[in-house]
Amino acid sequence: MSGEIKRTWLLSIHPGFARALYAGDKRYEYRRRRVNLATGDRVLVYESAPVSAVTGEFKVGEVRVAAAAVIDVIAGVPLDHLEAAYLEGASTASAIEAMNPIRWQHAESVQAYGLARPPVSYARVYDAG
Repeated sequence: MSGEIKRTWLLSIHPGFARALYAGDKRYEYRRRRVNLATGDRVLVYESAPVSAVTGEFKVGEVRVAAAAVIDVIAGVPLDHLEAAYLEGASTASAIEAMNPIRWQHAESVQAYGLARPPVSYARVYDAG
């Protein structure tokens, strides 16, 4: 990925949502809380089971935070039924814009990034690349 990287994060994402991000069918990844990510940060995509591997990355565009009930309106992209169910009951939500998602040819383990196990939502990681 080109451009200056501020920080690197590893996000746990359901494989179906990861496929949609890589295909360009999904522009935002949602979280049930305010996130600490910022524009320009690098996100490594950890696909949860059954994949259970880091499969690619994207650069963070805008990060929007709003009441969960209106986060799709704020982001300008309608939620699908699984995203809406995931956000149900949350008071605050974050919409993380995924810029230039890239699926790697070879998946990696979370241990390659200094983690013993994948984070429930996301974690800051340090890597050489």
